[in-house]
Amino acid sequence: MLDIAAQTRRRRRTTAVSFAVLAVIALVITGFAVKYPGLSPSEVDVSNGGVWVRDEAAGLVARVNVDAGELDARLTVAGEDLEIIQDGYTVLLIDARWITPVNTASVQRDPLVDLTPGSTVRLGHDRVAIASPEGKVWILSPGQVPGFSPAEVEPAYTTGGSAAEIVVGSDGTVFVLDGTTLMTFPHADDPGRTTAAEPAELDALSTAADQVQLSAVGNVPVLLDAENSMLRLGVSGMEHDLAADGIGSLDDAELQQAGPAADDVVLATESALVRVPLAGGEARESAAGAPGTPVPPAQVGSCAYGAWTQSNLYVRACDGAEAMVASVPDADSSADLALRVNRGLVVLNDQGSGLSWKIAEDMELVDEGREDKGTGTGTVTLDMRQEGETPGPQAAADAVTTVQVGGGWKPPVEAHLHASLPSGHEGRRIP
Repeated sequence: MLDIAAQTRRRRRTTAVSFAVLAVIALVITGFAVKYPGLSPSEVDVSNGGVWVRDEAAGLVARVNVDAGELDARLTVAGEDLEIIQDGYTVLLIDARWITPVNTASVQRDPLVDLTPGSTVRLGHDRVAIASPEGKVWILSPGQVPGFSPAEVEPAYTTGGSAAEIVVGSDGTVFVLDGTTLMTFPHADDPGRTTAAEPAELDALSTAADQVQLSAVGNVPVLLDAENSMLRLGVSGMEHDLAADGIGSLDDAELQQAGPAADDVVLATESALVRVPLAGGEARESAAGAPGTPVPPAQVGSCAYGAWTQSNLYVRACDGAEAMVASVPDADSSADLALRVNRGLVVLNDQGSGLSWKIAEDMELVDEGREDKGTGTGTVTLDMRQEGETPGPQAAADAVTTVQVGGGWKPPVEAHLHASLPSGHEGRRIP
């Protein structure tokens, strides 16, 4: 009996100690949880790890796996003036008459969505803005794009008849420039309930459409008024005189692509990459070395990037470091350069040949295929032409082929050419 009683007391002491240890661990974890603020939503950068690029000669769009330095997915497309806009997992293929989302997981696309010819499409965060040439502006979520019809969906804004300039900030705020009036549409949970804030009148802004460019740095709108050698910063339109900074001709200047919040706004002239503080202050120039035709520059992290066709030069200017200025390796005289950005990733793409470079690192040329490694790369053939037009040679019939995603083969995927919307989507009004 004494042994049994002693064992019982030991078990009780052991259990008590165990509970005490667990209680201390729980308190420590709770203390860390209370002390550590965690990540705010703005600190979480959701990206698919890839940047989509174009190869016009081969009739392809492809995804660059930036970490691996190679293409890991391809889609064959036929169409002219094709543009790619992307933000995280949302990727849209655009031309002047249609828009089609790309399913980045399966490497397929949704059916084509007709646009009014000459429309402009912009993407930022979880908002898509569409502006028609007659002055209508729609604000959608990416999920509403497949059911969009210009004739059936009420616009969020309508101008007096001329086309508006539009841009979407990195938080989903939509900015609309209607002549000299800047409209702000703050992000709303329901895109259909988006309402405009108080409009801002920008006096002395050029009214020549080809002289004004609109972009956004985070949720700050920026305008380049080339005619007056002026930047207009923020909703208030604070003026920054570029001529006073000694900035030369702005005839071919390009304002930066819309991007994340930063201290500067970037523009590229024919011979330099220029960074201008949003809070005011002197501009900083990084000479390109020789004149060329600038492409829209970009900001990613603490670095600004510029590239020039004809001269085939690039500039990488990072805070706290001397700017890198060099020739684009292996680019020929006809290179059609474009900076492609997806969240924190940036790639320089020759849209004509499909060559792409990791411009944020050492300008390493992206591996174009897996054939040399014995695995090959499959494609899905998509005909992006309108009904009645002659399809491309690779789009003569429905394509049933294999798609390579992330280095592994997936089962055959069927892509129907000129696929129509399901009957439930025809003429559907977006809620």
